[in-house]
Amino acid sequence: MDYKGNIAIDLTGGDTYKNKTIFERALHWTQKAVKEFPEYRFYVSGPGDRLVDINFPGNVLKISHHPEQKSLDRILEHADKLQIDAVVTHAKAKEIQEGIVGNDPDNRRIQPVSGLRRPALIAIIPTSHRNNYALALDVGANHWNKPIEIEQYAHLGTIVSKHLFSLSNPTVAMLNLCEEHNFGPQEYQDLCTKLETDKNLNFIGFVESRHIFRLVAHKYNQKEQFPDVVISEGFMGNQFIKTVQDTVKLMQEVGKQELFYRHIPIISDAFNYTRIGINFALNLGPLRRISKRLQPRRYGGALLGGVRTLDGRDIVFIKGHGEADKGIYHGISRAIRYHSQGVMTKINSELEQRLLATDTVKSSARKKAEEKDKAILA
Repeated sequence: MDYKGNIAIDLTGGDTYKNKTIFERALHWTQKAVKEFPEYRFYVSGPGDRLVDINFPGNVLKISHHPEQKSLDRILEHADKLQIDAVVTHAKAKEIQEGIVGNDPDNRRIQPVSGLRRPALIAIIPTSHRNNYALALDVGANHWNKPIEIEQYAHLGTIVSKHLFSLSNPTVAMLNLCEEHNFGPQEYQDLCTKLETDKNLNFIGFVESRHIFRLVAHKYNQKEQFPDVVISEGFMGNQFIKTVQDTVKLMQEVGKQELFYRHIPIISDAFNYTRIGINFALNLGPLRRISKRLQPRRYGGALLGGVRTLDGRDIVFIKGHGEADKGIYHGISRAIRYHSQGVMTKINSELEQRLLATDTVKSSARKKAEEKDKAILA
């Protein structure tokens, strides 16, 4: 059978949650996803002793490895040979930093597109405005990025927002300690001034989390605006996205405590369960919509923007957050959608051309681009 593409799924990594590993929590949803997309071939990677007794449909091949070996390494070392088009993983940010975006090219299994200094993890952030979302990058692929790398993320985020949300001129802002232009690290202030003069960016200055969530408008040039793309260095971005996810969990936990709080045990039980049953029946639709908008797992993880395999193929790379279960199902669905639409090819091609128009590209990458253009013209 000729498959439309090859999707690799990493069933290791992440955090143990409620005494269950990613393998135990995500296996059911992985089996559901591979059955729903029989036109794709899947490579499922995990410890050999765990995979051996698992039954998958015919479009799945197992990539077994020693329990102490990292699944992501195993997948990526075969990425070119197996012509892998997309990867869905729950590997920790440290593994991605060391094996993909690190400074040592010999350890890389996939690489940044020409001109991009470091790839970035891009997360979808829900906002208070229905059907409006913001993109945040970098949220953990790096730590302590240089200003020149953050500047490149402004262009990367603009292009990704265009292709994912059909925004022709998305607003770009930088996450900082506060929204005042003259506050924060001097290098951030200098970068802000530079981005304001870039005609290819709709930059609106520094913002705080309340502006990202569209709870309060950000005033810039006497206008009230909201950011569509938020850039930051990886450490700050990672803490921001984790706080967003944990805030949702806190809301759920507080809700459970208050709903089931008992003043007088037996009488309170009967009253509470009756009240909860009525409320759920009356508000099932809104509750589902709230969950859909706020649950991190429904977004399927963060997209690693601006990467290719070593043989030059554009690849979809999605990193789920460490406690996901159903999230791996949404991540697989999203990876297949992006692959079928050729999203990463469009993003990477446009990004290469956009970066060449800036002063952020290294001379070696610029020289390669010139040689490529000459070869095409010849």
